Formats: sequence, structure tokens, C-alpha cells
Amino acid sequence: MLTKGAIGNLVNRYRAVLRKCRLLNTFGSLAVAGALVLGGAGAAAAAVNWLEEADVRITAVDTDTVSGGHRLNSLSVEGGSLAYTGTPGGGEGQLFIREFLNISGGELSVNQAAHAGIQGAVDDTSDYTATFNMSGGKLSISGSQVQMKDVNISGGEVSVSGIAGEGTGTNWNDGAMLGSVDGTFALSGDGKITLGNNAQLFAPEFNLNGGTISMSASDNPALVRTYGENGALNLTGAAIEVDGQGILAANNLNISGGNLGVGEDGNLVMGVTGFKQGMSVSEALKSSSEATVTQTGGTVNVAGRMDLGGTLNIQGGEFTVGKEGKVFVLQDAADAPAWGKNSAINMQGGVLNVDGYAEASQLSITGGTTNIIGDGSEWHQTGLGGYSQTWDVETGAWVASGSPTMVSGPDTVVNIENGNLFGGVAVKGAEGGLTITDGAIVNLSGDSLNRAGMLFASDGQTLNIARGASVNVAEGQHGVFNAATTTIGKDATVDTAGTLIMAKASKAAAPDLSAAVVTVEDGGTMRVTGKGYIDLGAKDDPSSLTFADGSLFDVSAASVSNGNTAIRNATENAVHVAENAKLRVSGAKAGESYMLASNSIDIRGSGWQGDNLLSSTSFLGLDFDPVTGTFTAKAKSAAEAMPELNGGLGNLVSGMYAAGLNDADAIENGRRFLSRVTDVNYIADAGQQVTNLESAARMGLVLAPHMTWAAHDAAGAAVARRAALAQPEGSGFRSMSADGTDFGMWVMPLYQNWNADGLDNGSRDLDVSANLGGVALGADYTFADNVRAGLSFHVGGGHAKGEGEINKTADDFNFWGVGAYAGWARSSFGLAADLSVTGASHDLEQDLPVSLGMGNLKSDIDSWALGAGLRGEYRFETNGLNIVPHASVRYTLLNTGSYKGVADGGMVLEGDAMRQNVWTFPVGVALSKDFDTAGGWSVRPSLDLGVVAAAGDVKAKGDVSFAGVKGKAALETQVLDRVSFAGQAGVELGKDKLSFGLNYNVRAGERNTAHGVFGTFRYTF
Repeated sequence: MLTKGAIGNLVNRYRAVLRKCRLLNTFGSLAVAGALVLGGAGAAAAAVNWLEEADVRITAVDTDTVSGGHRLNSLSVEGGSLAYTGTPGGGEGQLFIREFLNISGGELSVNQAAHAGIQGAVDDTSDYTATFNMSGGKLSISGSQVQMKDVNISGGEVSVSGIAGEGTGTNWNDGAMLGSVDGTFALSGDGKITLGNNAQLFAPEFNLNGGTISMSASDNPALVRTYGENGALNLTGAAIEVDGQGILAANNLNISGGNLGVGEDGNLVMGVTGFKQGMSVSEALKSSSEATVTQTGGTVNVAGRMDLGGTLNIQGGEFTVGKEGKVFVLQDAADAPAWGKNSAINMQGGVLNVDGYAEASQLSITGGTTNIIGDGSEWHQTGLGGYSQTWDVETGAWVASGSPTMVSGPDTVVNIENGNLFGGVAVKGAEGGLTITDGAIVNLSGDSLNRAGMLFASDGQTLNIARGASVNVAEGQHGVFNAATTTIGKDATVDTAGTLIMAKASKAAAPDLSAAVVTVEDGGTMRVTGKGYIDLGAKDDPSSLTFADGSLFDVSAASVSNGNTAIRNATENAVHVAENAKLRVSGAKAGESYMLASNSIDIRGSGWQGDNLLSSTSFLGLDFDPVTGTFTAKAKSAAEAMPELNGGLGNLVSGMYAAGLNDADAIENGRRFLSRVTDVNYIADAGQQVTNLESAARMGLVLAPHMTWAAHDAAGAAVARRAALAQPEGSGFRSMSADGTDFGMWVMPLYQNWNADGLDNGSRDLDVSANLGGVALGADYTFADNVRAGLSFHVGGGHAKGEGEINKTADDFNFWGVGAYAGWARSSFGLAADLSVTGASHDLEQDLPVSLGMGNLKSDIDSWALGAGLRGEYRFETNGLNIVPHASVRYTLLNTGSYKGVADGGMVLEGDAMRQNVWTFPVGVALSKDFDTAGGWSVRPSLDLGVVAAAGDVKAKGDVSFAGVKGKAALETQVLDRVSFAGQAGVELGKDKLSFGLNYNVRAGERNTAHGVFGTFRYTF
């Protein structure tokens, strides 16, 4: 028989012939190409052999079968097919590869041979060096094993199945496998791996960035396994599809992308690690240890069954248990594992959907949104819960953990419809139950009792609602507190607008209700809103409901109207009221009487009476009759109910309550607004109630008049400025024509900043900050060098904010107008007159509290101002300094049109038109000096100081009414100061027919301060 050395010599001698016959690859190494005859002259069809350390390529025309032990440097399958079968027993009867195994096309099949296969090591089987790279083609591992240093699959198809060798062993480590030894297993692109019975993928670390792993084992589970203390399986973008039996075993299974799906016929075990060799799968599961599964992204969909060994942390992404899906802790009696004390589901973020059933030894929900939504005919068919138990290794039994199923955190929302969230224990007499706490929100719903949303503290445990948590039943929906004992603790709230049953029940088609003990503790609140009610449940032995000292029972009048009661199916004295328990009634009507419970109530001391009997509004008082259990509402005066409020506005509100028109859901938006804004269920603080009333009522008074005045004043100053310049001798810019006449056009850009602090605005002072800008244009004619007359046009816009002690109000406004002016001068005396009109449109929006549920208040208002002024001045000259004392009288008619305030739902209020007659009397002195430059320019710096007195209507006064409420309230808001100081500084330059300048002015009073800048540009023809 030819030795390998002899074959090498023959290859070198006949290299040209071999290449011509396509038996050599492009690198000069022996390629497999058909049947190479090995052995003596009589031998035929012997198995193909390879040179030691050869680089072997399988190409498109190759169809080869290889067996036995070989050592190659590399193997590349680019086309055709190669079937490899190792020698039974493994050892040297395997294929050893030093550098790489590449598959880019064709097919490689590794067939059955007991523990024999392809190994990525040559010199030392404890030191793996070869990498498996696959970008296309097929790899079929049937009853054999392929183990490499690193595995990189970016394309092609891999199938793994069977038991390695000819035997029928059931040990998990006898399965067919593909794995990485001390390296990394990476799947990406469109690579696809199918795992059948007994199949296994293994590696210290899996990075699954793309592609698909399909686990289709029908009998013995397929296994994806990491090993080592830091073994991690990272699912970042691939899809794992479990349609048969599968196990994901890893110290850390991290899901940040991609999808993990368990089909309807699938069964996946995960959250386990540390499989011991020489055991069946079930034995290995029993002896394995807990592991952690963490989801931060991607999706998990369980339509079949998932068994959880260790801890499942859901921190992001979406985890869904389908209608027929089930998630269990591995705790079946026959297969109870020797671990489990940390087996848990921790919902910390993202979304958890339970349409089927999910349970764990321990359950904690501390963030994200959990939806328990069933569509079966009975509430117990859909559920999520924890048993508050651990596995005791010494006794071989479950023991209580002492920790309840926990729902906590301000970012936690749990929605339960036709399903249940449960907590309990499997060990009798132990403590467990269900706790909702620390600001968590739970919403219960269901269209009938059998399909209700339920909080279920099983096995006689306690349902505890505490520390800012809230449990809500929506209008027309059903909720159940299924617990032997329920406590509603400090700062916790239970709110039902539907039907809330509090009893102990069993898992039956129609819950078999029995007595429960319910306590609202000090600081806890039980609220019945709308037409909701509390049902104490059992027919013969109803539950008891106790309101302890410091508790609050907040009842909607709608729930106790028309013969209904807020507490139903209560026997005599089943409701207990402690001495300092409080009762608050929301939405009562003056003169109406209401009954709370369907039977007599056990009331101690001053419970629900005197100072412990409250109305949700200060405009109503209540009288309670403990004998009959009824209370009667009576109206209060505005002075008694809300003394801070403006008198007219207070009378409007108190009149609404006295007439029984208060209704937080009224059709008329005005009535709805007044009812909500004066109700503690919408705005708890009495001072804020006043603020919101005053702010809304004065919406048309707080900015529109101010900004109309500001725009008119800025434009009027431009006109007055030109009128004053009609005194040619005073201006320094005389007519250039011989007869003293000229025609000029001018442009005056203008800007003004207005700030007001503490303007009188009823009980809530007003602060204003505004900016406006625009331009004034004009043309005038000078007669005989001492008379000037002209016309002007102005336009602009701005933004204003009203704040201070009122709700933030914004005004985006535009203005426009025209003016006329004239000036006359004789000697040192000048007289000027002007007339102007300004129109403005205002787009106002006022912030309303979100708690009102009405959006913001908005209004569009039109306004205008008409002004006229007369100014006299006298000029003194002293050493070239012009001193000009001046005095003026101005009249302004300020008109603010009628308006409507609108919020979500329609018109809230309506304001009448307002008219202000304002007289102002500016007095001051102007200083200026003229300089002539060598270039022919004239320069005039100037300073003007004065005082402005105001008389007349310095406050805007108007009447306001609210939709659906009779009457009007007369209100007023300060616009101007009675006295203010004015100053102006500027400089003007002129040459020939051109002049321009820049001026700064300020007006400051006790409350208002305005700063302005305007430029001037004039050209004379």
C-alpha cells in the first residue's frame, strides 16, 4: 500500500498531469476530484485520502466521500459536495484542521461515527486553533460533532441532529453538535441553523446578530449551551424559533434585539446552566444551577410553553405570552429541580403582555407597562403571579420566601382585563400575598364579573395597597379584590367608577364568593366616582369594610343618587367607621339628600360628622344623619366659601351652586369649568382654585388693553416726534429751498420693551413682559419755513406674557394704523398737534392645569385706540445750548372688543367690550446742542426729561359671563400708572436733503416700565 510519503512524491512527479486532470487546486495542493485509487495494483474504489497538512478545496464539480482520520491545514467547500465519516470511537479517527474550515457553497455532510467528527485542532486537542467560516452552501451534521475555535456563520444553512455514533445513548452530551471551544459562536446575515432531536450548539459566548436558529426537535430537546463561569448568550438581532423541544442554557442570556419565539407546539427551557456530562436531559436539568435571562430590547413571543429556571429580568423591549402560551417555573413534582430560591420574574421596564398564563416562584413588577388581557370566558384563564416560595435542598420541598408578589414604583403601570395578577404561597400558614406600593398604578377592567380584572391574594393571603399606589376600575368595568384580607394604607388610593367586588373567591366559572376583611387605614383613600359602587359580595356572609382613624371615603353624589348606594350587599353594621374617619362627597347638589350604604353603618364618635364630613367644594356644606345614614348638601355664600375671590366672580360661582347647576361633566363648558376649578378632585389647593378662577375670568383684561396701548403709544411717539420737528428753528434742519418750502419723506423703525410688576388685578397681581417692533412711515410738507403738516402709517407686531400671581398667559399680536400731524413755529414758540388711530389683533392662550382635563384657554380679541395730542414748547438759547420746556395734553380712547374664551369642549366664557378714556399730561424740558462739521454735516445730541400724569380710566373694566351660568361678574385690571417719569436721549445728523438719527426713551412708573428705541431717516425733495 502506498504511504503518505510515497503519495507526496507521486504528486510532485506528476503535478502537471494532476493539474490537467483537475486533481490539484490553484495553490498546488491535492484537491478531491472523483475517485483517487489508493493501495496496490489490484485495489479499486478505495476511500479518498488527503496529504497531511494539505489545503483542500472542494469545487463545483466535486462529489466526494471521505472517512477516517486526517490532518489538514485547511478545508474549503466552495461547491459540489463532500461527505465525511469519521472512524467509530473518535480519537485519531477524526478530521483535524489547523487553520480554517470554510463553506461558501456546495454541501458538507458530517455523518454518524461515535464521537468522531471534525476538530479544529491538530497538534494538541486541548488547544483549538481553527475557525469555521460559513457564508453560503450547506452543512449537515448527522449523529456527529464539529468543534472549532471560533464559529462564524453569515449565510447558508446548517442542520444538526441525532446521537453521535451507532449507539442509542440518551445522555445530552452524546448529541450531534456544532460548537466553539474557548472561542466565540457568531451568527449574522441570513445564516440559518436548524436543530433537530438531540442537537446541540455550544460555546463560551454566543453573539447572535442576525440569521435564524430553528429548534424543531420533536422528542429529545435541542440544546444551545454556553459553558464557563462567564458564559453568555447574546441575542442582538437574530431570530430563535422554537417549534419543538428546546433548551437555552447560559449563565447569562441577554436579549437586546431580534426575536425569541416559542410556537404553539414549542416547549423552551431557559434560565438554567451548568449541565453535567453523562446525564439525560431531565437529570441534567435537576442538577443544573440557576441562570439569569435579561431582556433590554427585541421581542419575546411565547405561544407554547416556556419553563424558567432562574431569573427573568425584563428591562426593555416587549415580552408576550400568547393566549395559549404558558410560562412556568420548573417545579413539577416529578421533575422538581434542586434549585429555585432565586427563580423569579422581575418586570423592570419595557412591555410585558400576558394573554395566557405566567407564574414564577417570585414575581416583582417595578417598572414598565404590564398588560394582563384575556379573551376567555372566565377570569382565571389568564393570569400572572408569584408563589413567594423557594426550594429547600435539604428537605426536598418548597418553603415560603416571606416576600409577597410586589408591584411598585412610580413608573409602573399594570392593566388587567379579564385576567388576574396573583400572589400567594404553596406553604400553608406562611406569609406572602400581593403588595401594590410606591406609586404603582393598577387598572382593572372587564365587562362582567366572570371576566373581571382581578387582584388575587391566594391561599388566605393579604392584598396590601400602600404608599402612593392607586388601583382603578374604569366606568362600566368590573374589578375584584380577591383576598381574605385587604388593606389600603397611607397615601394609597382605590378608585372605582365601575363595579368593585371585595371578597374571597375560588377559581370557578362563577366565583364562589365568601367573606373578606377590608380596611382603609390612616391616610388611605377609598374613592367611588361617577356611578360606580363597592360590592361586599357574599350573599349569606358578606365582607366587612372598616374605615380607620384618618382614612378618607370619597364618594361621588352620582353613585348615591336615584336610590342607589355607594356600598352594596352590606349586612347590618358590616361597614365600620372609626372616630376620626373622614367622609368627602363629590358633586353633591344643594338641597339633595343621599344614602351611602344598603344597610345601617357602625359609626363611632365623630366619624363622618362635623369636621370629618367634607364636601369636595368649599361652596357646599353637608349635614349627616348617622341614624339613617343619609347626608344633605347646602350651599354656602361666596364670602364664606372663598373669601379671596373677587366679589362679583364669587357671587357668580356661589349662585351656580345654590341653583344646583354644578356639574363637572356639564354640557356647557363654562359650567363644567367652574365646577371643576372649585372641586378638590381637580385642584386640591384652595389658593390655586382662586388663581385659576381669577386668571380665566380676566383673560381679556390682562394683556389685550396693555398691548394695544403700548403699540399705539410707540407709534404715536413717532408721529409726535415729527410734529415737534415742525419747529424749523428748533430742529436745526431748515428748508433747503429759497422760499422755505420742502417736501420730505421719513422712515422710523421702532422697538419697545414693556415690563410691569404687581399690577392691581383683583386678588392676584399681574406681571407683564412684552416686546414689540414695527415701522412708521410718513411724508410731510413745510410751508414758509414755519409750518409743517404730514401723514403717517405704522405697522408691527409683538409677543407678551402675563404671569405673576395668575396663570401664564401669552399674547401674540399685530398692529397697524395711520396718523396726521402738524406743527407751527413763530420766533421761539412752537405748537404741535397730532391725531392717530391704531388697530390690533390678539391671539391669546392661557395655561390651565392638566388636572382640569380641558386643555388651555384660548381667545382672539380685536382692539383699537384713537389718540389726539396738543403740545406747546418754548426755546431758549444759552451759549449755543437749546433749552426747550414743553407741555402736552393727550387724549386716548382705548377700545377692547368683545371676546370668547374657548377650551376643549367649547366656549368657557364671554367678555363684553371694554372702553377706556385716558388723559395724559406730559411736562418736561428738552436739551440739545448743534454742531457743524467741516464736511458739512450737522450733529445734534439731545436729552429730554419729563413727568407724565395720567387721569381717567387707567384700569380696564369689563363684564364676564360663563357658559351655562346666569349672571355676569364686573372685573377690572390696572393698565397704566397714575404718574410716571419719562426720559429720552438721542443724536441726529443731517446734511443737505438727508437726515437720520437714533433715539432711546424710557418711561417708568410705580408698576410699569417701558424702554424704546427708534431710528429716523428723512429725505427732502
